[in-house]
Amino acid sequence: MEEPEGLSGAALQGPSQRRWRNYSHPKYRRIVSDWTARDLNGMTTDQLLGGVKELVDAAAEYYTSVQAIIPIAATSEILLTWFYDAVVRQKDEPPAQVFVLGSDSEPIRAEKSLYDLATWTRGHQELAESLAHPAAAEVPRGSSHLGGSGVA
Repeated sequence: MEEPEGLSGAALQGPSQRRWRNYSHPKYRRIVSDWTARDLNGMTTDQLLGGVKELVDAAAEYYTSVQAIIPIAATSEILLTWFYDAVVRQKDEPPAQVFVLGSDSEPIRAEKSLYDLATWTRGHQELAESLAHPAAAEVPRGSSHLGGSGVA
């Protein structure tokens, strides 16, 4: 079926979707990929703490951009679920949520990654103590721990 003139996929995307697709998502993937490729064992506590800050900042920016497209995704999921359950689904077939979420969704993988990071940190005593009890002199300038703006 041909799209009506002027209604291409790009034309139907709003500014929030374009920002997520062209800026926020690629930037987040790049930062995570860069840190995934590093040898963490050879890094100092300060370097690791700087990495955590960079990753948290990137995740916060990404999360903020996603908030603008969640209503669009939720509407699509609701319509797909309704259509599948009302028209397509047979008696012995799985519910629509299996197709929408899958068995290992992004939020579930994120929770697993956070747990893995916390477990790994516990195995590095100096880092664990530094994160649990940062001395005022050791907290990077701009850290929210000291009421700063979060910008170094």
